[in-house]
Amino acid sequence: MRRFFLRAGRTAALAVAGVAALLLGWQERMIYFPRNYAAGEVADFVARGGEVLPFVTAQGGQRAFFRPGRPDADRLWLLCAGNASLALDLSEEARRWDPGAGWLFVDYPGYGGNPGRPSPGAVRETLRGAVMALAAHLGTTPAALAPRLGAAGQSLGAAAALMAADEFQWNRVVLLAPFTTMTEMGRLVVGWPLCLLNRHRYDNRRPLASLCARGARVWIVHGVDDEAIPVAMARDLAAVDARAVRLVEVPGGRHNDLWDVAPDALTRVFLEAGAR
Repeated sequence: MRRFFLRAGRTAALAVAGVAALLLGWQERMIYFPRNYAAGEVADFVARGGEVLPFVTAQGGQRAFFRPGRPDADRLWLLCAGNASLALDLSEEARRWDPGAGWLFVDYPGYGGNPGRPSPGAVRETLRGAVMALAAHLGTTPAALAPRLGAAGQSLGAAAALMAADEFQWNRVVLLAPFTTMTEMGRLVVGWPLCLLNRHRYDNRRPLASLCARGARVWIVHGVDDEAIPVAMARDLAAVDARAVRLVEVPGGRHNDLWDVAPDALTRVFLEAGAR
């Protein structure tokens, strides 16, 4: 009997070790879902007045996309999409959210034809490069642009938006369906303690608290029926600073349809944020 239990214990230990090894080796594929733009998609963006901004990081030559705003509007937004989307997927929605603003659309390494592999460090470097490329394109500096710039993002893009705003000390941020931390997301998917194996440690509480402490305002829009990231995570983030963070819950909203379910609410949020 003792031998049986020893064998069973070894088998269970090997199974757990196998799952752990699989998570360590494959977690990038569980977090990121990169894809490329369809043929002609970037050319169409350029034909409609958009511009391609090339820059270089340790991952290689990258590119961001810029659509200038109206001459009488000085607002600028940086926008990042979710983990299975591309920045230009939201370009038409952005035009409705704040029609007068200029928009900088940023993809992650490995997405949209950019070389490299995504990670928190690589995403931060890409954001830094994109903002510097925009400043150079406009003949100014990132510091001079800071009063005009805000950050926005959906899902994984919300983490990127917080990174950028914290890095460059911007004072307005709009987060669509954000998570709290990637490790807590991992707990929902693979449970505890396997979630602790997460190597991509996005932690949205930390930059959010830093932004609020220095006077930034943050708007969070989250679907009540979000099937991927529970609305409880948005409530948790909003509780970081109830005075600085405004939470807008969308009844019936799911993870990837906020702009379809509540387009007017999103427009109000962006115009309110841009009026600061």
